[in-house]
Amino acid sequence: MEDYTRLGDLQQKILKHIFTCKSKTENTSHIAKSLHLAQPTVRKSAESLINEGYMNAKQKHKRAEKMLELTYKGAASVMALGATLEEVEEWARKSDSKNLGVIQHIKDQFPESHMRDLWFQKAMQYALKNNYFENNKAKDLTPLERTKMELNFQMEYLSSMEPIADIDSIANFMKPTTLNERVSKLPKRTH
Repeated sequence: MEDYTRLGDLQQKILKHIFTCKSKTENTSHIAKSLHLAQPTVRKSAESLINEGYMNAKQKHKRAEKMLELTYKGAASVMALGATLEEVEEWARKSDSKNLGVIQHIKDQFPESHMRDLWFQKAMQYALKNNYFENNKAKDLTPLERTKMELNFQMEYLSSMEPIADIDSIANFMKPTTLNERVSKLPKRTH
């Protein structure tokens, strides 16, 4: 289920803030100050995000403020909402550096940054839709699940292309010049 699409504006802002913030510790006071909002408003939305599995809250002792961190589901939701690969890489450096190898692999596969960003966004949308995040960790995908995810992205990519009525055969479609022309016409993502 694509729960991230039903997140309210404030919930999205909270997740994005934690994802991109350079601060080592996150709490509702810091987020409220950064977003220029009242702390009770932020606390209520944060509690909802915790209950829905987008964040975890840790408390060193009973009177200390709860420190907030994104779960994999929360981070994937920010990525699905359009985080750039640079933001994903920065988040991985501070939160989960074991994923840097995956990020480098994607950089190697997609030399153009707008394609990398699109791939990450679509991959996370697919992963959230198919519930690939359980118990605050990413599910280990079977080869079939991995292939289905890749095929889903490829189908979305192909369906985003202009109609191919002028192509009369597979051989003509596969000509390198035709493919390059079609790829060059795809819209570039800007930030």
